[in-house]
Amino acid sequence: MIKLNGKQNYQHYEEIEKKLILMLREIRMQPYYYNIHLLCKRLHVPIPKTEVFIELLHSQKFLAARTHFNDISIKTNAGIKELEVSIQSMGKKLIRK
Repeated sequence: MIKLNGKQNYQHYEEIEKKLILMLREIRMQPYYYNIHLLCKRLHVPIPKTEVFIELLHSQKFLAARTHFNDISIKTNAGIKELEVSIQSMGKKLIRK
């Protein structure tokens, strides 16, 4: 699809390419997703930047990717308990700043 997109003369080529790349990353993930804002609200912690949270999960050896349909949601192979611990640790760091 990305190659086809490059061969076509679409007006929004770059936007289409970004969405296709997001879809490729998330296709390897679990079928469900987590909304970071809702998770932070439930845990009463500040909301981290999505990409920073994804990098943290990667550093913990989890797969993680932003969803193509919601900029504040991710797909990951981390379980809910691992996500809660990670988001709480990030929240504590954000509060200290």
